[in-house]
Amino acid sequence: MSLSKPRSKGYLAAVIGSISGAVVMFALLILLSRILVTNFPQANLGLVTLVLMGAVGIGFGEVIGCFTALRLKHHAYARATALWLMVLIIPGILFFFFIRVFIGGALAIGAILILLPLAARALTRHPNYPNNG
Repeated sequence: MSLSKPRSKGYLAAVIGSISGAVVMFALLILLSRILVTNFPQANLGLVTLVLMGAVGIGFGEVIGCFTALRLKHHAYARATALWLMVLIIPGILFFFFIRVFIGGALAIGAILILLPLAARALTRHPNYPNNG
């Protein structure tokens, strides 16, 4: 009789994937916005474009990175976790604006990048989730 290896729940994969996806997409969209600003100076895009592209990059990158990491590690409910993460992005942004007053901007971004995928994975792994059982 062989003992089966215990299966991880995917929390670490979700966090690492979301952080790496957010960093990569943030860098790509900041680069794209810099190209737009330098090539079209008459459009007055400036700082607003950089901030919006950075925020969009973090949001999309977090979802795509989480989904990709969970799929590569063959975890169950990768799509559901990514959908939960997508839903939690808006409350996460509001939570970011609240906690950045107390702990600062960089720590608030780090907290959001870690807490949102953990919450999404916990909601997916909940015993009352359909077919989780």
